[in-house]
Amino acid sequence: MPLVIEGVGKRYPGRGWALSQFTLTLEPGLTGLLGPNGAGKSTLMRILATLTRPTEGRVTWEGADLAKQPDALRDVLGYLPQDFGVYPQLSALEFLEYLAAAKGLDARAAKTRIAELLELVNLTEAAHRPLGGYSGGMRQRVGIAQALLNDPRVLIVDEPTAGLDPEERVRLRNLLGELSGDRIVLLSTHIVSDVEATAAHIALIHDGRLVAHGTPDELLARVEGRVWELAVRAEHLDDARRFWRVGAALRRGSDVLLRVVADEIPRPDAKSVAPTLEDAYLALVRDEREEHAGARP
Repeated sequence: MPLVIEGVGKRYPGRGWALSQFTLTLEPGLTGLLGPNGAGKSTLMRILATLTRPTEGRVTWEGADLAKQPDALRDVLGYLPQDFGVYPQLSALEFLEYLAAAKGLDARAAKTRIAELLELVNLTEAAHRPLGGYSGGMRQRVGIAQALLNDPRVLIVDEPTAGLDPEERVRLRNLLGELSGDRIVLLSTHIVSDVEATAAHIALIHDGRLVAHGTPDELLARVEGRVWELAVRAEHLDDARRFWRVGAALRRGSDVLLRVVADEIPRPDAKSVAPTLEDAYLALVRDEREEHAGARP
């Protein structure tokens, strides 16, 4: 069954709309929720995790409105929040045993499940070490393990790679890809590389609104023929950014090689290039920003 988000909005008193008219259907597989910091990703994740209610719209799971029947999803939900805390004096094994008991899992079944999960996240050898001595990536893998204790059908993971080194980031996103299978996995991130290699679908969010969604190939097709490369003198870079939509800028001696998004060739010597997912992300977000300038939220 899909997890259906219908016209969801969330307004905070004195802060305005963090989400506005957000509609998306989540199917089994890994969906990447991609957007800059402050775009509304964590607000949406908290609504989906039934920790807060939307101001408008609804989220349904197997026909149940989660604002009225949150337990319909909670029983099959795994959630790793952005700010995942641990008890540093406990070992990973003790921490997971504690959470399993808090979730009401049978002690014997929980022991077997925890052993399986520690193996899955490659922490068996470190299971008895205090969590306070774990690296950031190891703590995040413990977070994934706790989210999987109840073998959830829906797994929600909010910015799991923030602050991790490149090796840990790759390991964690590959693990999430392996976990998707027949369950819904929603990965929130502001890092394009977190989703381009693992996500079956990507949803772009900006200023609380859904900008675009589809497979990576579908998003790339939307900016095909709109990405150009050209070089400018370094001292003209600021002017170039005022005139064009500039994405990547690579310094080469006294020149800067730019990737520019434009419907028409920006300059006669510009070269058309194949778009990357980062190009698509920047272009579609900027399209949406210009279209909705001054609109809610």
